[in-house]
Amino acid sequence: MIEMRSLGQVGAHLTVIAGHTFHAGEVATPWRSTLSLRALLDPLPGELRLVTVLRFLRRRTVGQIATQLGVSQPAAAILIFTALEDIGAQMGFGPALDDPSQATEVAAFIDHLVTRRRPPRFEATAAAFQALLAATCVHAAIAGNDLPRARFMRSLEERAYPGRIAAL
Repeated sequence: MIEMRSLGQVGAHLTVIAGHTFHAGEVATPWRSTLSLRALLDPLPGELRLVTVLRFLRRRTVGQIATQLGVSQPAAAILIFTALEDIGAQMGFGPALDDPSQATEVAAFIDHLVTRRRPPRFEATAAAFQALLAATCVHAAIAGNDLPRARFMRSLEERAYPGRIAAL
């Protein structure tokens, strides 16, 4: 079982290049219940819901989604990014910031997340960070996707606070 205190400590130190700091309460609020996939997707308009389902449930690549919708790959990445921003806003991460400048990086992160590989690291803008949080929530809401183990969370805490975790 992951303690909310652990998530709060990690969340308290997630910062964004734009100078925004996301505090523990904004990242992992203990009173926010886990939303079902349906609850996350229902408020989205049809096209945004479609790209989210194709990417996360059907595991289609951005290129395959672009072909199916008849748009370019960057446009498909922006659609996925917009859908995730809307989901993030719905979850209370703040209003959608409408800055798709890192849509390609977020799409690469999602590709690795969906295929269960280690996602690439990059310095995220506030809008990208919101989309990344939403992506992890959508991924976690899908049946069969496991939550992180306590050992993994402890390793994150150890990186954030070297030598201090034992004292907590």
